[in-house]
Amino acid sequence: MISGSLDKTLKLWDDEKGELLHNLVGHTKAVTIAMVLANDGKRVILGYDDKSIKVWDIKSGICKITLYLLDMINCLTISTDTQTVIAGDCGGNIVFYEIGRDLEKRAYFLF
Repeated sequence: MISGSLDKTLKLWDDEKGELLHNLVGHTKAVTIAMVLANDGKRVILGYDDKSIKVWDIKSGICKITLYLLDMINCLTISTDTQTVIAGDCGGNIVFYEIGRDLEKRAYFLF
């Protein structure tokens, strides 16, 4: 389970035991936007008020990638093959980030 809060932290919980697994820090604003678990069960992708998207490794609790949009994130998803993050911002932009298995990134913007 994932929870975000106004204290700028994100927490990953063991939903069976109710124990905190990781406290994810490094955000500049409240963690209140989109969250999606990758189909591979290894990553969680989060969108933030500070216009960033972070790809977190669930097991280690380490941020693997930080991506930026032009405006505050308002929608977020990941492709079924877990290779592309698709995000929309409040300015009406849609971005496709190819993150791939090696976590390299390439962006395509639609305006």
